[in-house]
Amino acid sequence: MIASCDTGDIATGGGYFSEAGADISLNRPVPNDTGDTPIAWEVGSAPTLSGPLPAPPNTVTAYVVCADITP
Repeated sequence: MIASCDTGDIATGGGYFSEAGADISLNRPVPNDTGDTPIAWEVGSAPTLSGPLPAPPNTVTAYVVCADITP
């Protein structure tokens, strides 16, 4: 799941919210290469097996904090 900034803005941070205690395996800026300007935030989760099978789906919400750098 990806939360994106508006066109021309840069991502200064981000994260996620999970109601079901999801196993978050990915929590990073996009793109995540050194030197690239981040424009979004990516979050990924693996299914958890808490409770009887089948496990309930995890609800994960990604968020991004953006800076408006437009003059």
